[in-house]
Amino acid sequence: MSQKKEPGIYFLVNIIASLFTSLWLGLTPSLTENPFFLNFSLQRFVFILITVLVLVLFCTEWVLVRKTTFKTTFAKICESRFIHAAASFWGLVCGLLILSVLMKILGPRTVFFSRLLPILFLGFVMSTSWLIFQEWMHRWQFGLELRKKILSEVKLGVQNLNKNVNDWENLLKRPGPAILFLIIINAPVLFINSFRYHFPLGFAGLYSQMAEEIANNHFLLPKTIPYYGPGGIPFSYPPLGAYLMALTTKVFSISALDYVRFAAPLFYLIATVLFYFLVARYTKSKTVGWIAAILMGYSSLLYDIQATAGGIFRSLALVFLLAGLLVFAEAVQKARVRTLLLSGLFFALTLLCHLGYAFIFALVLLVSCLAKPFSINRWKTAILTGLAGILFSSPWWVLVVTRFGWTVFINAFGSHGNAYFLSILSGEKPLFPWLAISLESLLSNPYLAGLAILGFLYLLLNGDIFLPLLAFGLMFSSSENGRFLIMIGAISAGVILNQLSRAFQLQKISKNLSVAGLTFLIACLAVINSSEAQKIMRVTPAFDSETLAFTNYVRQNVPSSAEFLFVGELEGGSTQGTEWLPYLLKLKPSIGSWGGEWVGTTSDSNTYADALVCEKMQSWSCLNDLIAKLSLHPTVLITYAKDTQLNQEIIGSDSWLQKKEDGVFDLWIKREN
Repeated sequence: MSQKKEPGIYFLVNIIASLFTSLWLGLTPSLTENPFFLNFSLQRFVFILITVLVLVLFCTEWVLVRKTTFKTTFAKICESRFIHAAASFWGLVCGLLILSVLMKILGPRTVFFSRLLPILFLGFVMSTSWLIFQEWMHRWQFGLELRKKILSEVKLGVQNLNKNVNDWENLLKRPGPAILFLIIINAPVLFINSFRYHFPLGFAGLYSQMAEEIANNHFLLPKTIPYYGPGGIPFSYPPLGAYLMALTTKVFSISALDYVRFAAPLFYLIATVLFYFLVARYTKSKTVGWIAAILMGYSSLLYDIQATAGGIFRSLALVFLLAGLLVFAEAVQKARVRTLLLSGLFFALTLLCHLGYAFIFALVLLVSCLAKPFSINRWKTAILTGLAGILFSSPWWVLVVTRFGWTVFINAFGSHGNAYFLSILSGEKPLFPWLAISLESLLSNPYLAGLAILGFLYLLLNGDIFLPLLAFGLMFSSSENGRFLIMIGAISAGVILNQLSRAFQLQKISKNLSVAGLTFLIACLAVINSSEAQKIMRVTPAFDSETLAFTNYVRQNVPSSAEFLFVGELEGGSTQGTEWLPYLLKLKPSIGSWGGEWVGTTSDSNTYADALVCEKMQSWSCLNDLIAKLSLHPTVLITYAKDTQLNQEIIGSDSWLQKKEDGVFDLWIKREN
């Protein structure tokens, strides 16, 4: 180390920086509130005092270091090239990181940050000047030595990391570690809201009422479901999910609301694990499997449909659907009667949970037969799986047909736009608007949609038409295809991401992941899933403790024969949250088509929107005209206490008696004429 270098320049730079910082702090305009000394606040006075002390310290050192004794001492401090210089370098890096975090937390517009900024500036100058002085003291050799050492360490580290990544990839090819990995990754985002809130997200009032009716009927299939429809509907809905809920709540003494909170995300978590095995089998890549399963687990739209309250039926159906497809693939390969029967059993279980998912099951079987090379065994297995499923589920559907005829199934088929594709085939309605609507769900996440399109192109170029053909079949034939298109998009995105990650070996595509490839995958998954996770975190329960207390009061003080009209929306911010009210109140709603697909009343769903218009107008005359127009006969009226104008007009009408006012809801009873 050369001791001829003059250290005084280092102190002089910091003296100037300290002086500038003190002036900056003193001259920055601010509010005159809370003066402490010379119209400065205590906070600003402390900051100025710190910079003045630093200034005095550097001035003293600058004077002392000009003497030979102190100059030699200072030179000894800088004698260790690597340790001190490296400490300075990493200190600067950490300082910059802390600065960026502070800027993010405090924000550039806050008063405290405006006062702290000069201090941060001074710290930056001190650390930077020290680093530069270290380089100068050592004839600029430290930077070269550090770079050589870093490159050497990085090269060795990358080699070790590549080996570790390959070991981890091989480990995740085993079923046990793969399942544990997916649970660790997906469970937090699926269960976080279940633990954050004491009430369920989404809606499952009808499903909960079905389970309650089964339990009350000694686990025999009831004939009707009260309240919903409105006014009651035939119990023709696939009952397996309701039976499982009734049995679990009865045996383990679990409340229906707690069951709904935790069962739906649990079923969906199991579905993501099964999805991993199915995708891994289809693509012959475990990596594609866990990429697709993670994308599925973090999809906010799939979360809304599958992991909130309604998932107690839908996710259970999805579990049986995915398990059935896995067994079907095994049955095609091994052609065993036992495997074939098991495949048919899973098709029956899917059908007994949700008719829509049974339709998707059948569609996947059909497309697999059409897209794959012709195989008599595949066609035979698909047909026998369908027939076995229909046979295994016949005790239920035969009972339903005996009770209600085929009309209930025809009504359900014609609801929710399910029969739209028949209008397309007949030429009554256009195809492309329907396809555009079908793609909305997938396009809601542009990153996933872009990767999915690239994946489809890659598959087509490689002669694999199964996934693109299945996606088109879903868009064309199913009205509730959004959830399944996202799952297909996740597979397609997984295929292309897997190929891109392995292309990080510049000379050739490696069979094993490199650390660079893994980093690329993690970065892509973070970008795709971060916004989705935020959307999941913003989901709130459909109702709260105040709603529950109010509905308990109504049940105890209003006759069960009453008919209610609720004017508003529950906490979930949509009419879907209000779906809970018939179950919670144990009353028939005047408006509400939930469950109406089984009796052909789904066309009445727009009337609830009309009632909301009246609420927004705060107009009783609007609401009264709507009641008369639709020939409604409510005897109980529920409004929000915040709708003061509407409530005052109801009082002025002299038609309703205010029964209860709890600060949130107002309960009105119709006066007898």
